[in-house]
Amino acid sequence: MTPRACANPRCERPLPTQAVPTQLHCSAACRQARHRDRRRPAPSDEQYLALAQCFRQTAELLASAAQAAAAAGPEALTAHIPALAALLDSLTATAVTHDRERGDTWPVIATRLHLEPETARRRHVNRRRLVPDLHAQTTRAPARA
Repeated sequence: MTPRACANPRCERPLPTQAVPTQLHCSAACRQARHRDRRRPAPSDEQYLALAQCFRQTAELLASAAQAAAAAGPEALTAHIPALAALLDSLTATAVTHDRERGDTWPVIATRLHLEPETARRRHVNRRRLVPDLHAQTTRAPARA
C-alpha cells in the first residue's frame, strides 16, 4: 500500500504512518501554509507583464555590458563576468519566485533549471525578488485623510 500524499500541492511528503483517515496534511505547519495559499490570489496579468519587462531590461543590460566588456579587451571581459553572473542569478531568483507564487512545485521548477528538486529548493527558497510584489502594493488599505 502506497502512503497517501499531503494535500498541500507545495509539499511532497507523505502523510505520517499514524495519520487518521480524515487527516489531509503531514503537519500543522503544512495545513497552515495550504490555508494561506488558498487565501492568496493567483498572480495577475500585471505581475506577468512586470516580470516580462524585467526580463527584457535584464537582457538588454547583459547585451550592452557584454559588448562594452568585449570592446575593452579580455581583462575587462573577465572582470565583468561576476557582475553578469550575479545579474543572471537575480533574474533566475525572480523567475523562480514567480513560478512558486503561481503554484509550480519544486520538481517542475528543477526540471526547467536542469537541477535536482532539492538543489533548486535549497538555492532559491529564500531568494529576493527583482520585480516588486505588486499584490502587496494593490491590497494595502488606502491612507486615511
